[in-house]
Amino acid sequence: MPDEIDLLRRMVAIPSVSGEEEALAIHVETTARAWGLETTRDDVGVRIEVRGRRAGATVALVSHLDVVPPGIGWTREPFHPTVEGSRLYGRGSGDAKASVAAMLCAAKDVAATGGPDTGRLLVLFGYGEETRHTTMERAVERAGGIDAAIVGEPTNLELAVAQRGLMMVDLIAQGDQRHAGYAAADGEFRNAALVLARDLLKLDGLFGGRSHPVLGHTTATPTMLDAGISRNVTPPLAKAVLDIRSTPDWTHDEVADVLR
Repeated sequence: MPDEIDLLRRMVAIPSVSGEEEALAIHVETTARAWGLETTRDDVGVRIEVRGRRAGATVALVSHLDVVPPGIGWTREPFHPTVEGSRLYGRGSGDAKASVAAMLCAAKDVAATGGPDTGRLLVLFGYGEETRHTTMERAVERAGGIDAAIVGEPTNLELAVAQRGLMMVDLIAQGDQRHAGYAAADGEFRNAALVLARDLLKLDGLFGGRSHPVLGHTTATPTMLDAGISRNVTPPLAKAVLDIRSTPDWTHDEVADVLR
């Protein structure tokens, strides 16, 4: 098995759901140090530096160590990596441990040649990228100046030159708390769950009026729902979390105005 694939297999076997990346970070640090790479592990991630023979620009290879929870529907154990033919199956095998393995091996190869002629190769692996609490901004601040970067994310092996922005929104509907047995009683009454459901249906195509030539349409996708205090009581509040992927055609202020 090629070294890169073996490294990826070992990393996939280490669960690293957001907030629980320490074991994987230690493995990455240990691997890099065993290869003789200058490595720092701290509260914002793992940083590897390969310094050139002379001063110059810094090129960064950037990715993240955390993965989303496995969820349901798996036909294989998500943290027991399986190689079948030319594919490796497991949570994080694509997003983004394949990038982590490739970038680690690239740093090793560059170091083996004596480092870049000029400048610095910098490798940054952050935590919490799959959440609202990514550490990458602080990791970049600690790393010093960066002149260019390659970001490791799954793109079906096609080079990407742009990425949509991210905006997380809590969509909240208010209603009246009432025993379900009296929900049909006379008088003004709002079921927060129904109010939220109607609002969610309006999201389809809401931002379809503008299309970016590279990134396409801004999208608003409901990912989490929360409502109810008891099975027989209508909810006074209902909430949906929206994952909004924005383009330069829509500022976040404009997105917020449309949602309101």
